[in-house]
Amino acid sequence: MKTRQIFALSSGLLLGVTGVVHADATSEGTDVKAEVAALRARVNELEGKQSQTWLNAQRAEEVKALVKDVLADADTRSSLMANGMTAGHNGTNFFLASEDNNFLLNISGLIQARYEYANRTTAKNPAPGSGGLDPEDNENLSGFEVSRTQLNFFGHVVSPAWTYYIRLATGSESESASSSVFVQRATIGYDIVDNVNLAVGRQRAAFLKEEMIDDGYQLAVDRSNVNQLFSAGYVEGLFLTWNPTDSVRIQASLNDGIRSGEFSSLGYASDGNDITVTARGDVKLMGDWKQAEQFSAWNDQESALFVGAAVNYQLSQTGDNGGNNKDLRWTIDGQYKTGGLNVFAAIAYRNGYNDADTTLNTNSDQFGAVVQAGYFVIPDKFEPFARYEYLDLDNTADPGLTGGSSISTDPRVHHVVTGGANYYFAKQRVKATVDAGYAFNSNTGALSQGFQTDVNNHGGQFLVRGQVQLMF
Repeated sequence: MKTRQIFALSSGLLLGVTGVVHADATSEGTDVKAEVAALRARVNELEGKQSQTWLNAQRAEEVKALVKDVLADADTRSSLMANGMTAGHNGTNFFLASEDNNFLLNISGLIQARYEYANRTTAKNPAPGSGGLDPEDNENLSGFEVSRTQLNFFGHVVSPAWTYYIRLATGSESESASSSVFVQRATIGYDIVDNVNLAVGRQRAAFLKEEMIDDGYQLAVDRSNVNQLFSAGYVEGLFLTWNPTDSVRIQASLNDGIRSGEFSSLGYASDGNDITVTARGDVKLMGDWKQAEQFSAWNDQESALFVGAAVNYQLSQTGDNGGNNKDLRWTIDGQYKTGGLNVFAAIAYRNGYNDADTTLNTNSDQFGAVVQAGYFVIPDKFEPFARYEYLDLDNTADPGLTGGSSISTDPRVHHVVTGGANYYFAKQRVKATVDAGYAFNSNTGALSQGFQTDVNNHGGQFLVRGQVQLMF
């Protein structure tokens, strides 16, 4: 439209100029020619600007279309797949997921590095030819270690009903050489109906509460000696979880026996057990189930109270020349949280019997108890804690159950106290823990959580530990 107006204006100007030229060609010819030339230059300038404006508009539309194509392609590439797979961090762990949520891979990990110092009263080695021991001496043992390194892969495939969990571990937690990688947990699960899940594979037995709370959520540097001695550990078998109501949780398993899923006892041929049954029930009286998954009580959480009980019965392999070893264990525990205060208490009992040994009384009754508490003196940051343990291991020999039973033959009653503090840089994700423990009685191998074997029964032991933890 503008081009037509310019053309009409130009034509009118030219016609007017032509009339003027014919009316007074003699006197003003030179000036008119100059004006006509100037007008033609102006017309050419206006036409050029109009053409340039049109070209700019066309270029802008083309650029907009190109930008849209680039953004669409970048969005597809950022979601990893054309069908819209997503990736990122959900506030708890890293993840990869399909757009329809039928496939999910969560990735998490744990690193714990610690320093330990242990002091014990022991005896020096006998001098050559002396025929006896040198005077007693204090022995100090210390050093650094990466106590746990874990990498977890878990989620679901095909649909949220089919679940899986794989944990790779190394260091002392793998129960093998520190450079070895060990499949510590591997399970396939299926949600049969709402609130009922059946799994098969290897995982922690649902027995002791302290063992069931994961490694990164403990209160002290490590679990108690009571837990280490009475726990069923990792087992291989079938696992059922049922939540009949929001306040009740029931877990049961049919498995290959105590610690059958650990490095020293892999494969059913080495388990040596006919049957092992584990069953546990938990009741939530206050709070949320998530609060039962760790010991610390964050200041912004509501009060919580949980109670639980469990039983584990194991019968060793029958039909051979060996004895029919039996192992019965039970436990009762409670967990309370309020306003930054956490309290946990548990008792555990174990009866072991070996009917093949006629020379020793191998019907042993062993008992353990643990009480611990922590409180945030600086909300969600600084948390002192204390723990007391009692172990009565009975003055009898261990039945020698296969499957890695760790109950000691130590006849003594043990008392262990531990005190320390946690400092949370980013809650459980980054924290530092320092604790000190003292075992009042001599140790012949019963106390394995940082304490050293003292075969000469010389006094108690003092233990100091410091640990830094990172979870992602």
